[in-house]
Amino acid sequence: MAGIVLLAIVPSIYKGKEWTMKVKITAYSIPAVSGMFMFLPYISFVGGFPIPMIISFVGLLGFWSVILCHKHDNLLGKIVNLITYTFIGMLAIHAFVIGVGAQRMLLTRPGQPFFAGLEWWILTLSGEVNWMAVLMLFGSIPLMAERNKNGWWLAVVAALTIISINVPTQIIRTATGDYLIGALLAAGLLAFLLIFKDRLVDENQNNLRD
Repeated sequence: MAGIVLLAIVPSIYKGKEWTMKVKITAYSIPAVSGMFMFLPYISFVGGFPIPMIISFVGLLGFWSVILCHKHDNLLGKIVNLITYTFIGMLAIHAFVIGVGAQRMLLTRPGQPFFAGLEWWILTLSGEVNWMAVLMLFGSIPLMAERNKNGWWLAVVAALTIISINVPTQIIRTATGDYLIGALLAAGLLAFLLIFKDRLVDENQNNLRD
């Protein structure tokens, strides 16, 4: 579907329409994230060369190309965008995997339908909250491509949300370090969003809209 969207807007891309930037970067993020998401279970349960990596690589190639070839950004702006958007994608992948993992653990937990301790009950929150953050991260991409402050806020809230749920979950479920990794990714994204806010958000544009 993302590929069909890209094909449909080819005439507008050829004409250099600025609005196509947010569409292109959002469309390319879908195979990049979904391919990497399928890579993890492929390695765990199938083995061998991870075919989903091809899907992810094609998406990443387009994703990064859109950022690096955008004519209205200088070199520093392109580097900041490249790192920030890549962090958004990495965090979305990890949070999506965490959500699926939480559901899988709940479905196979001992003592169903009861919970054999807080370390199992916490999964009823961590999975869904991470999934909600994934939706916010995806929603931030096209808005941030316009340098819209709303997109920046979506990414900030998503990062803070993941930190707020993953840190206590990691403390309660010490058997895995997955939640710590998610919290660290979210902290890295948050740092970039705060440090480079002036390069990621066009305040003049947002003031006119206000």
